[in-house]
Amino acid sequence: MRKSFVLKGRATRSEFWWFLLISVVINFLCYGILLANNEEFNATIALPVTILLLLALVLLPASISVCVRRLHDSGHSGWNFFWSFFPFVGCLVLLYLVCLGSAPDNEYGPNPFKETEGTV
Repeated sequence: MRKSFVLKGRATRSEFWWFLLISVVINFLCYGILLANNEEFNATIALPVTILLLLALVLLPASISVCVRRLHDSGHSGWNFFWSFFPFVGCLVLLYLVCLGSAPDNEYGPNPFKETEGTV
């Protein structure tokens, strides 16, 4: 979360996928709490709904940021994030781009794996 609003630099595949996994797990937990209280709207359901809205407000900029940095790592412009606005085909294009491996040093920064080469 420390890089939630940082669009510069690069994010490795592992950083991207771990962020996505943790976000999905947290969302499923919140939705589970919400569905467990599937009675009429009352005070008991207001808390999970509020938590989900706050979670969405926190995770949205962080999700965009990590996706843009992941695109940078694969050597693509962050503007490719806008593919996600096109239903199905755009999401498949974006999925393909974030799955690509790390590019060598590029205009977005040095290769993140270069720092760990040669260390045991």
